[in-house]
Amino acid sequence: MKADGPWPFKGPFLHKMTHPNMMEDTILMIAKIKSLPKEKVFESLFQNTKKCYKINE
Repeated sequence: MKADGPWPFKGPFLHKMTHPNMMEDTILMIAKIKSLPKEKVFESLFQNTKKCYKINE
């Protein structure tokens, strides 16, 4: 299987297709780097995504 990201993936994503379930690892890494709770990072990304796509609840 060939990856479809903008660059070759390494580590746990090696040879995997881009998929939304990859966000969990991304959220955990951002939380670790910024010393924030993962819930806060998730909520920030969720709200920013809604703004980006102009999604109103």
